[in-house]
Amino acid sequence: MTISQKQKLCSFLVLFLLLVSPWAKADTTYKLKHVTSVEDGKMYVFVQGGRRPTTVSSSAVQYSTSTKSNALSGTESYVWRLEAATGGYRIYMMKPGLYLANTSSTTMTTKSLSGDASIWDISFTDGVAMISNISNGNRFLGYNEYGPYYKAYAAADVNVYPHDFDVYVLVEEETEYDVTITTAKFATFCADEGLDFSETGVKAYTAKVEGDKVKLTEIVGGEVPGGTGIVLYKDVDVNTNVTVPVKAVSATIENNEMVGITEKTAIPWQSGDKYNYILQTDGGGKAKFYKATGKNLIANRAYLSTTYQLAAAHELEIVFDGDEEITGISSMRHSESITPYYYNLNGQRVSGTQKKGLYIINGKKIVL
Repeated sequence: MTISQKQKLCSFLVLFLLLVSPWAKADTTYKLKHVTSVEDGKMYVFVQGGRRPTTVSSSAVQYSTSTKSNALSGTESYVWRLEAATGGYRIYMMKPGLYLANTSSTTMTTKSLSGDASIWDISFTDGVAMISNISNGNRFLGYNEYGPYYKAYAAADVNVYPHDFDVYVLVEEETEYDVTITTAKFATFCADEGLDFSETGVKAYTAKVEGDKVKLTEIVGGEVPGGTGIVLYKDVDVNTNVTVPVKAVSATIENNEMVGITEKTAIPWQSGDKYNYILQTDGGGKAKFYKATGKNLIANRAYLSTTYQLAAAHELEIVFDGDEEITGISSMRHSESITPYYYNLNGQRVSGTQKKGLYIINGKKIVL
């Protein structure tokens, strides 16, 4: 093989590595999500609590609330990957590809092999992390008297320097979400980012309890701010996945009793003076709101939280604000039952029309 051929082969190998490298996505944006626990294999940024130094040299503390993927291998910041080990984690430096080590002295060193790296305990108190070497108790610092350099100090010395960190996990920023609408035609949803339903064929609604029903009001324009719990509607005959684009939305949503979650959360029946309801289907496949029982609700969903306390063994049915025509609405409205249900004006169920007056029978006001 000639020198020219070798040069071409080397150039091809370099190009191939760039193409397959996970750090080659230079245009992918990441955001930093504050966390109070860590996991094996994920990437984190440690921010010195109370003293956020500017970005200086290759040993600076990265504290930006967002970063680009090309900065992961740059000299301006460090992103750390944690690798689980007995008793704690090894800390891998993404930029130079080395592990942090702190053996006999308080000076931080780096090692190329994980077996030579120190194992660090990462414990959280009041939302901030303490990072300690499990073999000698030295504490990991990002700021000291010489500037923003990563070092380790013996426990007796740490009172002189700040030693706690806010910890942020690197999360790839979403550009779209996949939303599933089942044959029940309704779903709840919530996302960290703002969403635009205007071109999806899915209608987004706020929800508020009125009487013994949940009234849905359409969000005009279909733009939903991040963190907002909503109810979705689409007339489908089979379970359908819909792609919803992310969009920066500055508007606020009012008169909404839906509470969104972006992590799996146990929803209790009562929270303070509020009562919580989960959207589920009945035996006939119709969507209604049922009393929460403390079971987990999966991420990116929403639940109804209201001061209305529903009687035992009942559910809240869905109605729409106004008389807008939407396919399938009639099947979701409170229909006439074979066995009528009677309520008085206090919302209490009664055995029948005991005397003259105004009653609510199968959702309709009837004067006897």
